Formats: sequence, structure tokens, C-alpha cells
Amino acid sequence: MHNPESNTMKALVFHGPGDLRLETREIPAIGADDVLLKTRYVSICGSDVQPYRSGTGGTPGEIFG
Repeated sequence: MHNPESNTMKALVFHGPGDLRLETREIPAIGADDVLLKTRYVSICGSDVQPYRSGTGGTPGEIFG
């Protein structure tokens, strides 16, 4: 959950096969034509399962969800 008094958020980060970690990350900067949405609930997509299981298609440091 985002703390409105900080510039951080929680993110599910891929580190390798079988290794997903919930980490605190800086909120990304947005451009003049971008929007920043506050989310309450998230999930991973079925396409995130393959990198999680095998590492194929995932890059360490990638944020899933």
C-alpha cells in the first residue's frame, strides 16, 4: 500500500525461477501525458507463471502484476 507521505510503493519483483519478492520501490516518475493510479488490489497474470517456474521470459528486477 502506498503511504501518501512517502515516495514508495510495494512491488512484486522477479529475481529468478521460483523467486518473487515483495519489495518497497520508488514510485516511478510520470511524464506530462501520463497518469498515476492508486490501486487497492492486484494479481499476477497467467503469463507471469512461466518466468516464475522456468525463468524463461523473465528478467531479474522485473515487476510482475
